[in-house]
Amino acid sequence: MPFCPECKYEYVSGIATCPDCGRKLVAKLPEDRGRNEVDMVCIGEFTVALDADMAKIRLDLASIESFIFNNTPVRAQNIPANLWVPVRLLVHREDAERALEILASKD
Repeated sequence: MPFCPECKYEYVSGIATCPDCGRKLVAKLPEDRGRNEVDMVCIGEFTVALDADMAKIRLDLASIESFIFNNTPVRAQNIPANLWVPVRLLVHREDAERALEILASKD
């Protein structure tokens, strides 16, 4: 049975082109090597977690995989601001430049 190399869907025999993305179907999917999660870079530090969440949503909408890293053990209102650990926004290294452009844009 053929597969779409882009969408990773399997189709019944006789279909030659993916109806979703238009790519030519292949007999076998290439081995998925995945991205190296160690090859992540920090593209921003936020003092307010909601700001990091909003930035992540903008990247998600642009199909850029991102992760929020928050090393603050406990969130409490009475902790002085200078003791907060920044919330970091991480992306894959190859997406960093595009992610920064998206976050810098006003759109």
